Amino acid sequence: FFVVMALGQTKDPLKYVNEDGTTEKDTSVKAEEKHITYFKEGLKLIDSADYKGAISQFKKSYKNKRDYYEAYLKSAYCKIKLEDYNGAEKDLELASQYGPNDFQTYKLKGINYFLMGSFPDSKTCLDSALALLEEEKIDDAEFFYYRGKLMFAGKSNKKALEAAVVALEIDPKYYDAMKLKCEIRFAAKEYPY
Repeated sequence: FFVVMALGQTKDPLKYVNEDGTTEKDTSVKAEEKHITYFKEGLKLIDSADYKGAISQFKKSYKNKRDYYEAYLKSAYCKIKLEDYNGAEKDLELASQYGPNDFQTYKLKGINYFLMGSFPDSKTCLDSALALLEEEKIDDAEFFYYRGKLMFAGKSNKKALEAAVVALEIDPKYYDAMKLKCEIRFAAKEYPY
């Protein structure tokens, strides 16, 4: 176990530990590919819920390739998870500047604005995401969950319930969507459900 930990990759995915204990950069990785290596490391950290570590890797990624908008999107996602909504907003603006305004960008902007309490901005972004979702035939339970939460906050219970139902059709085990559905029915005084 100790030998495995002592040899091989360090925390920096582009540095390796030699048998003699020295570290060196992996010269086989081309400069233009460094951003992808850091990006992949960030994705691994997201999977283990290490959002701060992932943000660090995404920063390295977009420092190596300034216009790598995917790194800004994932960084924003991590910041949303850490409740750093202003930081996420900055990353999302850079993602919009460097990349296409695609479904994922509008969805994350809409979620971030919702969590910031900026409901009109959230609605604008989520409506734009909805148009792209329908055009590209994307199934995304999280999108419908937040759309439902937005409608519920705006007292549009019928539309909120429809969105929660769609989220549960996509992912029947989506606990937050189940909870939202119950909250909507309770607010509408639909107790038998």
